[in-house]
Amino acid sequence: MQILWIKSDYIEPPDTGGKIRTYNLLFELNRRCCVTYVSLQSNAGCTSGVTTKDWASRVVTFPYSEERKSGLGFILRVLAAMFSTLPYIVQKYRSREIRDCQRELVTSPADSQSVNGDTVLVCDFLEMTENVDWSLPTPKILFQHNVESVIWRRYYEHERSPIKKAYFWFEHRRMRRYERRACNRFDMVLAVSLQDKKVLQQHVGVQTPIEIVETGVDTEYFAPQPHVEPTPGRLLFLGSLDWMPNIDGIEWFVRDVYPQVKKACPHVSLDIVGRRPIAAVQAMANGDQTVNVYGSVPDVRPFMAAADVFIVPLRIGSGTRLKIFEALAMRRPIVSTTVGAEGLPVEHGRHLLLADSPEEYAKAIASMLENPEQKQAMAREGHELVTRNYSWKTVSARLHELCLNIHGTNNTKARVS
Repeated sequence: MQILWIKSDYIEPPDTGGKIRTYNLLFELNRRCCVTYVSLQSNAGCTSGVTTKDWASRVVTFPYSEERKSGLGFILRVLAAMFSTLPYIVQKYRSREIRDCQRELVTSPADSQSVNGDTVLVCDFLEMTENVDWSLPTPKILFQHNVESVIWRRYYEHERSPIKKAYFWFEHRRMRRYERRACNRFDMVLAVSLQDKKVLQQHVGVQTPIEIVETGVDTEYFAPQPHVEPTPGRLLFLGSLDWMPNIDGIEWFVRDVYPQVKKACPHVSLDIVGRRPIAAVQAMANGDQTVNVYGSVPDVRPFMAAADVFIVPLRIGSGTRLKIFEALAMRRPIVSTTVGAEGLPVEHGRHLLLADSPEEYAKAIASMLENPEQKQAMAREGHELVTRNYSWKTVSARLHELCLNIHGTNNTKARVS
């Protein structure tokens, strides 16, 4: 069996949640079968073409110019996209090269480098579904890292601007219609949690069989660092700082929660770490010496090891947050919102603390900082949970099994017909 995997972006460096999940799954999957990875390539320092990697037997990339997410041009593109039935994020990644490449790879048996008919196609994220060549005689799987329509609904629920709120409602409705239609074209949909599976079935209306491939963590890389003493009172937020849910979460925390934490714990400080911090995030350090904003860092582990409490104050999102498993693997205490931890097998008061209002979130952080024994006990429980059950090797074996099953089912149908 071979895997033909299509994705909107190149996964090196693995610096976002989606890239990290895909990178680790493919790294393990490529040891079991032949993986061909096809994507757009917008990294300025990389050359598009054909290569091989540890995580894929063959990598095929095509040049792509990433759009700026600000300015008049961006606003005009978004407005123009409103006249389409396709959500903006789906229109953005349409690629004739990706579609033609699939057909060439699957239907060119004379080429020794091509994928043969013994293939399963995996479409990574909903945004790439318009690039699937539906004429290919291969079973097709959609990997849903999130329920996209839920994200847009939560944008709508938390937005204050009437104009943006109206747009988010429009995009939520359009995304839900498209998500239902796209999911139902595939032979199988993969969700990352039971909660996402239920939402896809009950609220989106997906009839296609849905299987779960849970979140994993590199337990060897993200390991406790007992030689590093956490800095008392230091809080850490980690995440891509050009992604709207992360921006909303840290803005809410700094605006509504952090002042209350500082009143209760005057010695507190906050590190904000992640790639591409927008100007609004960078400005959070202005006038407050207790707040430090970092961009991309070569290694997040020193920041995690030095943190007294790891915070996940997300109000918008879907899927599952890898950052929580990474923090638990490093034995860090966590305070998260319910949305931040949804879909993960964690329990409030056992593995972490959950809070949603500014007052409760500030109290939860103060409780962590003022009760070292409670903090350490939850960190130990969380560490044991992820190291026992959620290595990438275990999660990837599940994905491989599902691909084998759908491949076998498809071959049986072909023989019967």
